[in-house]
Amino acid sequence: MEQAMFITIMVFLTIMQSIIPVLMRKSHVFGVYVPDEYQNDHSVLFYKKLYVVSYVALSGILLLGYALWMNKLEISVSAALGLVLVFSLMIWGLILYFYCHGKLLQLKRQTGWSSTLKKVNITDLGARKLDEMLPWYIVALPIIFTIGLFILTFTQYTHIPESIPTHWGANGQPDSFTEKSYFSVISSLLLLFVLQIMFIGIHEATRKSGIKISAANSAGSRIRQLGIRKYNSWFLAIINLVMTILLSFLQLSIIYPGIFNQSLMLLVPLAFLAFVLIGTLAYAMKIGRLNHEHEVVYPDKKEVSDFDSDYHWKAGIFYFNKNDPSLFVEKRFGVGWTINMGRPLAYVYILGPIILIIVLTFFM
Repeated sequence: MEQAMFITIMVFLTIMQSIIPVLMRKSHVFGVYVPDEYQNDHSVLFYKKLYVVSYVALSGILLLGYALWMNKLEISVSAALGLVLVFSLMIWGLILYFYCHGKLLQLKRQTGWSSTLKKVNITDLGARKLDEMLPWYIVALPIIFTIGLFILTFTQYTHIPESIPTHWGANGQPDSFTEKSYFSVISSLLLLFVLQIMFIGIHEATRKSGIKISAANSAGSRIRQLGIRKYNSWFLAIINLVMTILLSFLQLSIIYPGIFNQSLMLLVPLAFLAFVLIGTLAYAMKIGRLNHEHEVVYPDKKEVSDFDSDYHWKAGIFYFNKNDPSLFVEKRFGVGWTINMGRPLAYVYILGPIILIIVLTFFM
């Protein structure tokens, strides 16, 4: 079962990495801002193709090799190898990204892209009124289930076994235990609560982020930005809900041992993994469709260009701009949002949940 999970994850990574160069904005290629008149340049298209072909080629070799050899190895060795291969694909993707990013940045400097275009910054004060992001309390609804489970856990404390599970294996059965205490029985709920608060915080910080309007296509970019914000809002809300269902399911198995049969203990986590992977792919496709439908540059706007903010993007991934009030900004590579590292509050969002999760994990 573990081997099948690793193969599924590797296939998912391959699909995602192969479609990202196609789905991403034409104006931002491998973290580099590309003016409209250079977006179909043969060099730009070459590096997109190079990325996809190189990633798919290595991924295909690793997948085929693992599929042929996994049943000839011991289960523990096969699982460890699968984990190594998953991380290898992630590292390979980063290597290809940084190579293409460096080459495009070098090409941009040599050719002087956008040096003759008029730089224009557009502010649309009415766009925020059209924002269709979900209200914060919709994203926060799963907290009600968490609070209910806190109450249920404490009321059933005396009936909970003295040894409680803290980890479940790939077969759906617990393989690690700890002694019962008032903290240990709610540690997974505390972790869930921290993650829920983090999701709400990200959602609301995204709502307050700026709506970036393109000088070359103000109408289309406004539609695109509003669409991305709406899809991101729904994606966060759904993932928050599904995550709550999974951890609530595991908490009930702690409170009432044996309430779920072995098949259900196996199928629920697998269903969660499948839902998250398919949902992420669907979200990426939605964003890609917005990019292709609303990134048209009109002929009378070709003499202007957006401000080139490459300076604020380190390696095209990390955004540092203390003058930008937005805490979250749209990624330049991939789909979704990234944090503005130039804002002190960013480190609270990054380090706060990590520290709390480490503390909770240590005492579990």
